[in-house]
Amino acid sequence: MNCRKRNGFPRKLRLTNQAQYKRVFDKKQKIFAEPFAIYYRANDLAHPRLGVGVAKKNVGKSSQRNYFKRIIKEEFRLNQHGIKNTDVLVFVRSGAEKIPQKEARLRLKQQMERLSL
Repeated sequence: MNCRKRNGFPRKLRLTNQAQYKRVFDKKQKIFAEPFAIYYRANDLAHPRLGVGVAKKNVGKSSQRNYFKRIIKEEFRLNQHGIKNTDVLVFVRSGAEKIPQKEARLRLKQQMERLSL
């Protein structure tokens, strides 16, 4: 089997509408690790799902917003098999562009691994 298919990010692994986001916010559990705010809640499915939010007011340049979206999706993709039936929302908070990219990646990786426990 192709590694890309096994560890991809298909639509079934995404939170795709407002109702799904709202469900996580209604009874949310939080993890704050600057520059990320991670909210999560168990779901009734057999797999985890991810939602990503990077506001323009928090990260001004589109290239940096895209960078954060890319690393969030990549960390989720790599850790998805350890995260059991959980909906995860990851938001990037203001001041994210001031933190070195390597440090931001490390913080995100640690928090995704924490969700895997």
